[in-house]
Amino acid sequence: MAEKTVKALPLVPQQYDPVNESINRRTIEQAIQDVNSEIGHVKDMQESGISKAVKRHIFLLMGASHCCFNGGSISMMLTALSGIKLPDNEKIFFGDGNDLEIYHDGSNSFIQDAGTGTLRILSDDVRIMNAAGTEISAQFLQDGEARLKYDNSTKLATKSTGIDVTGVLAVNSGTTDTAATFTSSDTAVAVNFVASDNSMQIATSGTDGIIKNNGAGSFRLFNNGSERARIDSSGNLGLGTSLPSAKLHVEGGSVSNTAKFIIGGSDAIVKLGTGQSSFGGPHGLQFDYASGQSDGMSMYYRTTPRAISFEDSTGVSGNKVMVIEQDGNVGIGTDSPNYLLSLQDNDGADLGFSNSSALSDGDYLGRIYGTDSSNNFFTGINMLYHDSNDGEMRFRIKTAGTNTDVMTLVDGGVTVASTSPGITIEDTDANSTYNKIELQNAGASLNLNTRQSNGTFVSTDYQIIKNAAGANIHKWFIGGSEKLRLDSSGRLGINTTSLDAPLTIHNSSDPEIRVGYNSSQDHRITWDSAKLFLDADPDNANSNSILGFRVDGTERLRIQNTGGISFNGDTAAANALDDYEEGTFTLTTAGDSSGAFNGTPSCHYTKIGNMVTVLIAFRVGTNFSSNLVGGLPFTTSHSGMQSSFINTGQAITSTSNTISTTAGNSGTTIRLHNNQSTGDSHNPNTTAEYYRLNFTYKAA
Repeated sequence: MAEKTVKALPLVPQQYDPVNESINRRTIEQAIQDVNSEIGHVKDMQESGISKAVKRHIFLLMGASHCCFNGGSISMMLTALSGIKLPDNEKIFFGDGNDLEIYHDGSNSFIQDAGTGTLRILSDDVRIMNAAGTEISAQFLQDGEARLKYDNSTKLATKSTGIDVTGVLAVNSGTTDTAATFTSSDTAVAVNFVASDNSMQIATSGTDGIIKNNGAGSFRLFNNGSERARIDSSGNLGLGTSLPSAKLHVEGGSVSNTAKFIIGGSDAIVKLGTGQSSFGGPHGLQFDYASGQSDGMSMYYRTTPRAISFEDSTGVSGNKVMVIEQDGNVGIGTDSPNYLLSLQDNDGADLGFSNSSALSDGDYLGRIYGTDSSNNFFTGINMLYHDSNDGEMRFRIKTAGTNTDVMTLVDGGVTVASTSPGITIEDTDANSTYNKIELQNAGASLNLNTRQSNGTFVSTDYQIIKNAAGANIHKWFIGGSEKLRLDSSGRLGINTTSLDAPLTIHNSSDPEIRVGYNSSQDHRITWDSAKLFLDADPDNANSNSILGFRVDGTERLRIQNTGGISFNGDTAAANALDDYEEGTFTLTTAGDSSGAFNGTPSCHYTKIGNMVTVLIAFRVGTNFSSNLVGGLPFTTSHSGMQSSFINTGQAITSTSNTISTTAGNSGTTIRLHNNQSTGDSHNPNTTAEYYRLNFTYKAA
């Protein structure tokens, strides 16, 4: 066991006040006495160490010069009124289980609590200061603030409402995702940022999150050292601009053809004008807009009429170059489309098709299809490329389930499919004032020709001779020979080029004009050498056919099927005038031999219907002895007919000369009388007598 050396404890009374000195003396004396009484119990400093009593008394040697235990658990210097000194790494222990340690390791000083309780520093004003005791690093006031200071200036202080931070708060989360968490048991929590001229708040309110700028300026977002977004005091949001002029104002970057505004996802929808109580507007987009520019464009939704309008300026009243109406009609050059696609232009509307690929013979330039709702083809137009000088257009339809080119335009010509009906041109609008077909040719004539399938010319089938005023002559050809011509005077010629009348018909055989239902049920005008016939129903397809003539809408003449002629609307066949003829006849005498007439009698008749008018002139001969004259052209219908005659060979008396027919004579014989009343027969007196008879009778 190490020896204990106790040296005199020199006292320097002049360094202490009387109270401390008396206390220190008594304490030291008692401590030494206790040490002496216990020293015998110390056997080996390396075994159990100094007893608690020895330790206690040694620590009470406050005024001793020094006390040192070599090799034990305590090695210290006790200097009167100068404290306790321990070497580096020597510890002072407190508590039965060494719960509290105080020591210095040569570089740092430690107060270490290893017990189960707490380490408490009790004071109403706890301060942690610098080594000189001139600056406070931390201060804790009873019922007041806890202050953390920098260079003796408070930077963080607790308040009854929270904490105050003066200066910049830097939070470093290290490897964790959350740098700072602000928690409140209330339904709302806020972090306020207050400056001398403004304040800002980040807060929650119920289920809402709030970032609020309380000043009159803008709310600005920065990234990578530059401002990226700004909300000004009026609520305008600017991306890429510090002066937003609309609710959303986006300015692009320096890279061209890059998207500045993207909405992704499977349901990317932008709504304009949503939530209005009534139709406002216009709602739309403006392109290449800048103040004073006139080359921009706009797209608006307008409500009168309801349509999306593409316009040629960035104002709200530009010209509508294209509209899409609510019913689906699209108008280009017109704002009132009447069809699904309406094109209009002051110089004529154009619709172009092109193929941007390198073209070869037969490549498509464009197509127009007509399909049903299942996209099944029914009609179409195909446009093809052949070479730099030639193209082709094909009109195709589905015929009996097969797609068929019915007409092809190629090499300056038109090819029509051989399938029926070939070519049909129809204008169903009887009141139309527009041209439905237009043929153009810069020359003096326009021909419609027939060619073989290989393009070989066959004949000209139709020709228009034209001048500056338009068509002058129309010609129609059959087999290369002209058959019909219509000239500028409106005259029509058939089989002739010499038009002398409104209708001129020439033919090497007898020409004929037919009007009717068919070849066996018609009426005809026929030229037969030197004769012209009007044939009403020449094939007798209808019984009782007639040929009529009207004047001013009223029938004036009718030829009955029996041959009779009716006048002024009389349709009864019985009343028709059924005969007319003129001629001569030979006068005879009854019972006389030759030589009864001196010369040849002159006998003429006219028969209209059954009325016969005769004119007879004769001179009697030597053998004329009878008063009976025969040979009338038609038999009389009754006897007793009377008429006067003139005898130029004798004096005319007051008694009339008469002729009569009697029942006893032939129906073609007349009797000459001197006096009808007496019935005397007249016998000529001399061969010099002349007779003239003019009478009318009714034929049987």
